[in-house]
Amino acid sequence: MGRKRPSDPERDGPPGLEHLPHLGAQHSEFLDIRRAPLPNGPGGLAEESPEPRIDCCLIVDVSRSMFASGGIDAILTCLPQFKASVLKDSLLARKLSWSVVAFADRPWVVSPYGPVGEWEPPAELPSSGGTAMGTAVIEALRLRGEHLKAQAARGIASHHSFGFLLTDGQPTEPAERVEEAARLIEEGENGGHLSFFCLAVEGGDIELLKRLTPRRAPLGIAQDDFAHFFRWLYKSMSTVSASQPGVRVKLRDPIKRDGNPDGWGYA
Repeated sequence: MGRKRPSDPERDGPPGLEHLPHLGAQHSEFLDIRRAPLPNGPGGLAEESPEPRIDCCLIVDVSRSMFASGGIDAILTCLPQFKASVLKDSLLARKLSWSVVAFADRPWVVSPYGPVGEWEPPAELPSSGGTAMGTAVIEALRLRGEHLKAQAARGIASHHSFGFLLTDGQPTEPAERVEEAARLIEEGENGGHLSFFCLAVEGGDIELLKRLTPRRAPLGIAQDDFAHFFRWLYKSMSTVSASQPGVRVKLRDPIKRDGNPDGWGYA
């Protein structure tokens, strides 16, 4: 453990990640990150580690249009590669608690929160009509709350929580559900312990997604760029896992452009 750093107005503030108003802004890779060697537990699995957890939920639209566009096939292809990358990073493998929620006309849990090492990436996902987007976000945040309580009961703290919504459609449910989801996202982010991101797959309504995360602009993503997204996600989670809890961290630049090999998004 290093000495406490002098107060810095750019770093001081609520614990957790720096809440960036626009996901697409240029960000540095690290901000005041201190590495500390940690013992390798058997297998390096999060379930065996007392370290604070990074909780991350992927919320995937599996409506018929997502299948028709090739978005679901692209995601399913990348998930095993993402798992392999995480397992090569012993610190992240011990800290990351991972979950997948899918939704069409209703949400369901594909993978409950747990260590990546014990997670089996799905080989396929069923499609259906409808887009219960707000309901899916509400359910994902409810599951996050239950998971954090279960962790706390075991004496395990939360380092930070992430949510990533991937969708290409507009919700086919009452507007109140989207408004409730937006309220819960804002509540979590204001507490300094949640960062929620919206990704509009080709054809998605970015303007509508801005209602969910007005403080962080959604980004578009092409099917061909999901490999870059999951590489960016792995490297970003690795950066966070190496930081001290309570220290603000700037995520890697997600914008696809020359000189940024991990970029995947467009405004």
